[in-house]
Amino acid sequence: MLTVRDLMTRDVVTLDPDLSLRDAVELFTARHVSGAPVTSGGRLVGVLSANDVLAFEDATPGVPTERPE
Repeated sequence: MLTVRDLMTRDVVTLDPDLSLRDAVELFTARHVSGAPVTSGGRLVGVLSANDVLAFEDATPGVPTERPE
């Protein structure tokens, strides 16, 4: 029987809660992932997904789309 262990990623990308949203999206792109656990002090404090980012951008008018110089 196939198990989660057979498919799971062992080299897990984690995010710090203070990481900028832009940096998190760039990390998702660079590592080809669509989400990551958020950890603080080695403890899981949440999860951020690409869907969360898209929903935020959709619901928040005037979100900057370019990085400031």
